[in-house]
Amino acid sequence: DDAGPPGRRRVHLALGAVEARLRRHRILGGAELFLSGRLFESGVERGSLELLGSRKRGGNIEIALATTALDLGTLAPYLQLQDPPLPLSGTLSGYIGSKSKAPGETEIEVDLVVAGLHSVIPALDGAAPRPFEVGRIDLAGFVDVTPEQLRLRELRFENGRLRLETTGKIARPVTRASTAELSLALRD
Repeated sequence: DDAGPPGRRRVHLALGAVEARLRRHRILGGAELFLSGRLFESGVERGSLELLGSRKRGGNIEIALATTALDLGTLAPYLQLQDPPLPLSGTLSGYIGSKSKAPGETEIEVDLVVAGLHSVIPALDGAAPRPFEVGRIDLAGFVDVTPEQLRLRELRFENGRLRLETTGKIARPVTRASTAELSLALRD
């Protein structure tokens, strides 16, 4: 039972069909974690999750989260900052991984597919929100995080008709005034 984000509806989440394994390497050093299961909201299955993690002998940490057909409506209370929250439906499948390279340096890899996305786009002029539907969106690429910057590598958004590719860097901490150098390519 989760109280949900402050000021939002209560969310009743459960992880079922759980498999878990933790292995510590006494001689070689390090540890590995595996956790998988099916996510349920109020008794209804909303997708599956798998978490892999490891800590190497030298202290480097790797974490990977994979999901299959995760219902975006279940995540909506956590993803939206607008009040009241906008309707959101569709599924999320794919992978997000993180590898620490050195203290303060991390590589994040993303390979996600959003299918059947339905929501609304708020109007800037105060008019009623407009429906927004996309059959499929692919997001893939890498983000390198250092204390000084975020570096985008081979980041790609694609919806079957258009493809946006971007590379570049953004100074940290990320604020509205952060300097950025970005290269964008739009392909159809």
